[in-house]
Amino acid sequence: MILHPRAWPAVAVLGIVLAVDLPRLGVGLRSPTRVLLFLIVVAAGLCLTIWGRQRPRAVQRPAGWLLASSFVWILFVSPLGTNPIRGTLVAAALLATVSIGAAVGSELGWSWFGRVLERVLMLLLLAAAAMELNKSGFRWHGWAEEPNGLGTIAALGVIAGASALVQRRWWMLPILPLGAVILVLTEARMPAIAALFGVALALRPLLGRGFPSALMALGVISGVVLLSTESLGQRAAELGQLDDITTLTGRTDAWSFLAEEIALRPFTGFGPESTQDLLTAGSGDSRVSWGPTHGHNAAVQMAVHGGWVPAVLFVAAFGAYGLSSRRQPQSDRDAMVLALFLIGITEHLVREPSLVLLILAAAFTAGPASAARRQASKPDSAISRDLVATDTA
Repeated sequence: MILHPRAWPAVAVLGIVLAVDLPRLGVGLRSPTRVLLFLIVVAAGLCLTIWGRQRPRAVQRPAGWLLASSFVWILFVSPLGTNPIRGTLVAAALLATVSIGAAVGSELGWSWFGRVLERVLMLLLLAAAAMELNKSGFRWHGWAEEPNGLGTIAALGVIAGASALVQRRWWMLPILPLGAVILVLTEARMPAIAALFGVALALRPLLGRGFPSALMALGVISGVVLLSTESLGQRAAELGQLDDITTLTGRTDAWSFLAEEIALRPFTGFGPESTQDLLTAGSGDSRVSWGPTHGHNAAVQMAVHGGWVPAVLFVAAFGAYGLSSRRQPQSDRDAMVLALFLIGITEHLVREPSLVLLILAAAFTAGPASAARRQASKPDSAISRDLVATDTA
């Protein structure tokens, strides 16, 4: 049996949430209908996990507490936002996503969660490839709203493939070249850099003493990646303009604009689903005239949602995770968290409920040896006695 029976409710939850997130049901991200449906599904999923006899310890680690607290704050202040009803709905969906991710991660433990996740990533990448092969496009984005969204999933797929290589699970190796090819076709620079560093961390058990040298080499490669695309390096060489490089294609300008707006409401922010309205209202400002639709930084996006308090808590969660991972390293999980941290420098990650947020919550709360894994390690007779005792109670 691949998974112990007690783990199947959590696996079912993960599958249901992903099924809702993948096709986006033909409804736009800003549609309250999709957000409401997502909220209903994750709420039902949380109940299903609790029903699975293994009580989920949803936020048992400092990083999990900090992450959950940041979204609790956002939900608390969302009625004070510019769009109270829709903002509160999205805030509830965000918190529910974090809760279900934490519950599933705690139920399965990272090792089992990671194995479920890598199969999901494979399906997502195959679906994106199938969609792109039937149309002609400059940058691949598949089912995602933009190329960087698909690039994030591709980067996680590459890291999952590297982890499978370390663990000698040869049947999952195809996700490595598949993710790499799709990542190149998306031309997503920061996800590509995140994938490089994530793969290096995932391969650390194999690299041994060569790990520091590998990091130095990756630093050089990252610079080449940033300067070698047509939209940056070639344009700078042809036109003699470095603005696109020094501003990260306008991102730092957007951060500056949003920081000034957040300063007007530092403790409440503007609520979820308000970012595009802010940017549209300020379109006359040259800093955002290029048409950004989100904060292009996870901390900035959190600050727009609920002020600087959740932004600080969100960053602190990564710090707490880093400290705990030094005491209990787990290369595959650490690699994915590092990749999401790097991607969060230039992408929002937390604008709406998504698979990425669910993965982050699971990584922050799942231990390498969860109750489900300890249960699975028992002899069959011991498991039977536990199940009988539970049913009797």
